[in-house]
Amino acid sequence: MMAENNKDANRPISKTGLVYEEKLTRHYCAWNTSYTEKPERIQECYSRIQQLGLVERCVDVPVRPARDEEILLCHSKKHIDLLKETHFMTTEQLGNFSRSYDYVYFHKTVEENARLALGGAIDLVEQVVTGKLQNGMAVIRPPGHHAMSEEYSGYCYYNNVAVAAKTAMEKHGLQRVLILDWDVHHGQGTQFAFYDDPSVLFVSIHRYEHGMEWPYLRESDYDYIGEGRGRGFNFNIPLNETGCDNSDYLSIFFNLLLPVAYEFQPELVLVSAGFDSAIGCPEGEMSVAPACFAHFVQLLKPLAAGKLVLLLEGGYCLKTLAEGAALSLRALLGDPPPNIDPISQPKASVLESVLNVLKLQRGIHTSLAYQDILTEGHQNTHTWQSYSPPQSKVKLRTKDNQPSSFPLLQECCDDVPEATQAAITKEMERLERDTVIASTQHRLGLLHYRLNEVTNGKADSLEEMLSQRGLLSGCHKLSTGSQRSEIATAVGAILANTVQSCVVLPSTSNPGDTSSTDGQDLLKSAAAYLQGDFHVKRILYLLIARRNQTWLSSSPAEKDIRSLVISLGGSSEVDDEQISKSRPLPVSIPLEQDQFQDGDIIAAIHQVVLPIAYEFGPDLVVVYLDPVSAQPPHTEGPGVSLSAGCVGHLLTLIQGLARGRLLLIVSPEAAVQQPDAVAECLSVLQGRLCQVLPPCLPQKRTVELIKTVQDRQKAVWKTLQFREKLPAPRGTS
Repeated sequence: MMAENNKDANRPISKTGLVYEEKLTRHYCAWNTSYTEKPERIQECYSRIQQLGLVERCVDVPVRPARDEEILLCHSKKHIDLLKETHFMTTEQLGNFSRSYDYVYFHKTVEENARLALGGAIDLVEQVVTGKLQNGMAVIRPPGHHAMSEEYSGYCYYNNVAVAAKTAMEKHGLQRVLILDWDVHHGQGTQFAFYDDPSVLFVSIHRYEHGMEWPYLRESDYDYIGEGRGRGFNFNIPLNETGCDNSDYLSIFFNLLLPVAYEFQPELVLVSAGFDSAIGCPEGEMSVAPACFAHFVQLLKPLAAGKLVLLLEGGYCLKTLAEGAALSLRALLGDPPPNIDPISQPKASVLESVLNVLKLQRGIHTSLAYQDILTEGHQNTHTWQSYSPPQSKVKLRTKDNQPSSFPLLQECCDDVPEATQAAITKEMERLERDTVIASTQHRLGLLHYRLNEVTNGKADSLEEMLSQRGLLSGCHKLSTGSQRSEIATAVGAILANTVQSCVVLPSTSNPGDTSSTDGQDLLKSAAAYLQGDFHVKRILYLLIARRNQTWLSSSPAEKDIRSLVISLGGSSEVDDEQISKSRPLPVSIPLEQDQFQDGDIIAAIHQVVLPIAYEFGPDLVVVYLDPVSAQPPHTEGPGVSLSAGCVGHLLTLIQGLARGRLLLIVSPEAAVQQPDAVAECLSVLQGRLCQVLPPCLPQKRTVELIKTVQDRQKAVWKTLQFREKLPAPRGTS
């Protein structure tokens, strides 16, 4: 029993692996020393990682040569043998050989470098899968995601992510692996390796421009969704214009990636982490802030019990490459992501691409069911463009139709006009100036408020249970006084970086406190205090409660233009006429008693809470936890309950907001009725990873409710623009 009682203390706080090897800087282009894929790429990454003090916090994972039997999982023997032969070629022969492949250069140590990078990737994934590490990042080169079974391509020789995934699957019997490729170029090699495999969910977000961007492949478009048993497990999200930014990428996360990932429930998450979509990269020409990559990591961390590995791919602006990589590693280590600018409406072309993917995939994945279908004979009134690829007048390649030779000196990007470069530089300087990388003395603070006598004994039992699980010892205890001083103490500790987050628990033994209160009174007190605290510009209140929140009618938060209240549960308190652009009125998702199931809550978080919250851009998040067990109407028995694990996922997903500054107020009823949920809150806020959930699918009634909420709110919130009617799919490849 003691081992069971200590189960939370025994759940590890994240151990992060880091792969870096100076030998990998010997990989270079002999014909062009300023070539974009150059040694300084990993040197600058490692230097920034050192500057942030991250190296000593990581576990070093050394590189080693990958073995032939590992490489053969994805590549042919001919492919391996040809690369071995380069060691014996003359300079002239190496040049001629390089002309046979697209954007690839060869030298005498290329095969050794490629094997070392791959071996490091394989071993890092191995240690994460076996639990020796929780997560990790490989700062390696050459990259790998363009390499195909018998073709070197796009700076790549061996496909690091594909071989590492197949090795883990073969060795450990993994049945569900998610590979996310956020590199700005399509990872065609990874797609081809798993195109008919339902055990790998491959998602690629890449610059495409209707086929006019490298690698110019027909197979990179949205209608290539897998074949055979793998149909529906290949997601291509083509970006058909440059300049895509945080808003565009996060809209893809909220509307596609996260819903299908929570339905798939991977056992391992691998990322082809290219940073060439970061602002300033001449090859990507996109505008993603380096800090936004840390938010991507934070959103992925709840999946697969935190088994998450990032493998470096592209990124050719050394400054934003290094910053994006370092901040991603920092997020893996458990530090909150820096704030990013509030997001807004995605580009029309991104909306179009997402809706085209949904058009084909919604019939396969029930997590993607938030768009209606146009019935036959009805006029198509949608504002987006639905096209059936390929576009006319665009010359496309296929994997079987490639040029026979390529120039030895290929230009990797177009020249940037001086005025454009000046604007990019100015924006990079602003982002660097506005990105706050703060650290706190303690991860989690704890204080108590005094209860009335009705729940005294049961609340004390919560305290005992938390102590037995080893959770109280991981908290920094804050002293308390009156109601106002409790909130002032908690908020003050967060804003002073004494604690990252703070939990306010009910108690019967508050030394020096003779008052009594309940959770809603404390919530009102928090709103009143924060209304006068001008150190906080925007406050998000997230209420998790089945009961109607009557506190809103008299709460200062309802009148404070700096505050936004989102409630999960209870009845809607705002009618359509009240919804106004003038200030953020409460957003209600009125889930009924039997809709407090994991799939319902996760869907509401993805489809409503996260998009609105990231558009609002809070400086502080206040979460109120009320009982969330769901009793179906007119039934007896325990009913359906929102799991403690799901509450942990919810908190982890929103920890990307406000630099992780979160105040959690636990109601007396939640402390009594759902102590496991309270324990899970403390556990994840202390840095432990989330529990594994079963596949998360909302009930049909919940889907309809979410659609109604989106329709009512989309005039105010520009991130809720995906409620368009879709034409029926005509066919897929």
